[in-house]
Amino acid sequence: MTRGRLLYMRRNTSGLQWISGLLFFLLFAFPKNVLLYLIKGQVKLLKAFIEGCSWHLTHTQVDQTPKLLERDGHRPQVTDISIPNLKYLK
Repeated sequence: MTRGRLLYMRRNTSGLQWISGLLFFLLFAFPKNVLLYLIKGQVKLLKAFIEGCSWHLTHTQVDQTPKLLERDGHRPQVTDISIPNLKYLK
């Protein structure tokens, strides 16, 4: 959920909207999740959560999702491939 929230915020907001969303995340959502992971003793998940959040806050470029086009009532096809060639997807 957190990754999706941060990714959505990075792709679809800017200016004051982005700053207010980031403040909400840093002041409420982040501490709440850290506390829950600590209370439940899920240290590995806590580490992954912090690493994921820090990645989103330190990387500035976000690739957009490829656009899909429906062709003649058939299944959509990818028209703009902008997904990087990542080694862990192979």
